[in-house]
Amino acid sequence: MVAFRSTEQLQKHRTTCKATKQVKRERLYPICSPNTPDRRTCGFCHFTCESRNKLFQHLGNCKDAKVGNIKPKELEQNTVKDPDSQPRIKEAPAVDFQDRSVMSRYTYLRVEASALPTADKVEVCLDPGTGRTIIGRSYLKTLKHTIENRRGMVKGIGKKSMKVTEWATFTFYLHGTDESGPTVMKFTKSGWVVEDDLEPNMLVGNDMLHPHGANICYENFTVTFTHLYKFTVDF
Repeated sequence: MVAFRSTEQLQKHRTTCKATKQVKRERLYPICSPNTPDRRTCGFCHFTCESRNKLFQHLGNCKDAKVGNIKPKELEQNTVKDPDSQPRIKEAPAVDFQDRSVMSRYTYLRVEASALPTADKVEVCLDPGTGRTIIGRSYLKTLKHTIENRRGMVKGIGKKSMKVTEWATFTFYLHGTDESGPTVMKFTKSGWVVEDDLEPNMLVGNDMLHPHGANICYENFTVTFTHLYKFTVDF
């Protein structure tokens, strides 16, 4: 602190004092408060604006602000579920097929496959109810394949279980679309060979559907392999 002999000396000092200039600067240009959402939110209707200027424009037109009505804030829903709470019992509406509906004669997920990209198409089944792929011998003969001897048991074909002794590796093509447009996708798969002539020729099991992220959509009647360029086939 400096003592001055006269008022004139004090006034002269103020014109050169750095501390005085800093005080004036802070008064003229105060540090702005952070532009947080709560400083841009209407206190009446709780609408959050892009800026403080937008907020002032909003207040001029806000119906709640004009009448001084402060709306109650919506409470955030508690996302933590109580593990001890009882489940709610709800009932789904009764539905049934119409005689001529698209799904009225549905039997399985039929998709088009071929032995070569330009060969004739036949139907095979994408079957999420099958663990390992199963192929009929008659259809296997139309595909490029190799066979090795193995022993296993296949259940769920008809009402019986059957022993199987051959494990085949084969190549086939599915016809559909992906992110680039119409696509013919080549698959190399292995599965059990059965002597019975399967109506769908082949049951493609979860050993192929799961690794490729197959997503079955009954709304659009499509199966999308989400891990395979979103390759999609119709059924």
